[in-house]
Amino acid sequence: MKLPTLRRRLLAAMFITSVTSLLLACGTLLFYELFATKRSMTHNLSTLAQAVAANSTALLAFNDQTRAQEILSALKSEPDVVNACLYDNSGHLFSSAPPGSPTNLFPGAPGPDGFQFSGYYLTVFQPVVQGGGRLGTLFIREDLHGMFARFGVYGAVVLLVMAGAAAVAFLISGILQRRISRPILDLAAVARQISEKGDFSVRAQNSATAEELAYLNKAFNDMLDQIHSRDLSLAQAREDLQKHAAMLETRVADRTHSLEETTRQLYDFCYSIAHDLKAPIRSQAGFARILIKDFAQQLGPEATGYAQRIADAADRQSRLVSDLLTHVSLGRHELPLESVDLAQIAEQVRADLRVEIERQQATLDLSGVHGIVMANPASLNLIVLNLISNALKFVPRSRSPQVRAWTERRDGHLRFWVEDNGIGISPEHFGKLFTMFQRLHTRDEYAGTGIGLAIVKRAAERMDGRVGLESEEGKGSRFWVEFAEYKVEK
Repeated sequence: MKLPTLRRRLLAAMFITSVTSLLLACGTLLFYELFATKRSMTHNLSTLAQAVAANSTALLAFNDQTRAQEILSALKSEPDVVNACLYDNSGHLFSSAPPGSPTNLFPGAPGPDGFQFSGYYLTVFQPVVQGGGRLGTLFIREDLHGMFARFGVYGAVVLLVMAGAAAVAFLISGILQRRISRPILDLAAVARQISEKGDFSVRAQNSATAEELAYLNKAFNDMLDQIHSRDLSLAQAREDLQKHAAMLETRVADRTHSLEETTRQLYDFCYSIAHDLKAPIRSQAGFARILIKDFAQQLGPEATGYAQRIADAADRQSRLVSDLLTHVSLGRHELPLESVDLAQIAEQVRADLRVEIERQQATLDLSGVHGIVMANPASLNLIVLNLISNALKFVPRSRSPQVRAWTERRDGHLRFWVEDNGIGISPEHFGKLFTMFQRLHTRDEYAGTGIGLAIVKRAAERMDGRVGLESEEGKGSRFWVEFAEYKVEK
């Protein structure tokens, strides 16, 4: 909705004020004139009624209707008197004027003494008294049409005066509002130009005729000077910042490229070293087992035990190198994502761990695993394998492992849970579980390389997933991994 302009508001305020003041003055004058006219009419009629009543006392006393008719007929000299009558002491009509007037034109009985304005008439009941005794009542009815006609003329005159005064007030208001609003409108025009074009170099012209408006104009221009100065400083600072940002982007790009190259070389070196270590480790384990198998009698029990330790250490080194290769390979290549059925992956892992499950007489419940996620099949298999292997591993030797896996939907994601009845984990150790080479137990208690959960976390993050756990020491653990759920387009 468009708002009225300041010029119209000032014009309306001045015009309404002038017209309202004039209207109140004219209304007060008319009210006073009406009040004065009514008071004058009642005074004149009272005087007339008292005179007629004084002259009617003898007529009522001696029952002289003829003379009473003559006195009442004399009232025709009063132009506003419509009719009149006399009532005797019993309230019966004694005489009336004009002569021959129907009796229904007069009240059937005298009313209360005094005056009464009723419609277009003024009536009076005047008592006729002689020697303290009441002889009758005089009734006079006076026409008010003349008074209303005069006030109609007064009203027309007032309307003409109001129209003329309103026109003059409108002209004067227009002149005054222009003198007041012009400086403010000039400021508004400058503000509109600044808002539309963003040019803070324009200034308002000092056309004010009042001290306050002149001060407002000066303060507005001073504010524009400050804004323009700051705008120039800001533009210069923005230009310097852009140059600086361009230099930083160049440096960051160069260093990022250098870092990527260094990281690639480091990955290649680690991969090469880990891969080259596998052959001598396998040789150590093989020769140690040959000594145990073919030369146990010559070596004796103590040397055989040392050879067995060498073989076990070589096996652990081989697993460690394999895990390291897996961890490194996760960062070397892009992982293409596709829709993968979690239930199929879980059943495949069950098949891979069948020997271990039977050896430990474990229970693995996969009935709650459902849903399809966006993931890399090989990496997802690696995650599920590590989670279920840990669930089977970290269980007291006196207890058969009971592992349960299931899925649940969470805001467009699918969360895969693995729950065990194992030894549990204290909350203060949660933070370091998913980092490399972090072990909470010795190898004699629970075998492993300390890289499995790090592999789970890295593989999940490479597929835009998340990992976490819930656990309490001595009461088992619940690990989870979460991926985006695959939505079938309909």
